[in-house]
Amino acid sequence: MSFFNNHPPVPALGPMLRSARETAGLTLEEVAKRARLNPNDLELLERDDVRGVQSSRLKAISYARSLGLNPAEIRESLPALPVLVPHDSRFLSSEVPRQQPIFLLLLQLFGFLAPMGRAVLYTLVITSFFATWGMIRQLSRVRTLPWAVANNSPRSISQP
Repeated sequence: MSFFNNHPPVPALGPMLRSARETAGLTLEEVAKRARLNPNDLELLERDDVRGVQSSRLKAISYARSLGLNPAEIRESLPALPVLVPHDSRFLSSEVPRQQPIFLLLLQLFGFLAPMGRAVLYTLVITSFFATWGMIRQLSRVRTLPWAVANNSPRSISQP
């Protein structure tokens, strides 16, 4: 019995899995085929070296089931295995992030969008300039009015 809880101490998971495998007379490769796991991962689990085994909890349960062990016993041993937590300061700090006022969020948003808006505005101004310039050049080449050509009269633009 432990001081902190009323449960008897749980034996280490690795030796328990190894003894169950040896009692069944199976090799690591045979169990790996049954459990559809990598034999190297099973060897690491038997040595209780779970640092190199990703998703070690699931693999340990799958390993135990392939040996015919009770998954409940394995789950009792699993809290001793390390649980991976993301290394992010948001998860490690005890502070609750303050919410920013909406006008600060809008300022940040428009501050981000301002260079894009300027680029679009400059593109529109330059495009409209060249479009207008091209139309003026095209109209300056035409000497007669379009309706004058339709009536076959040789009136020019400069004539009243």
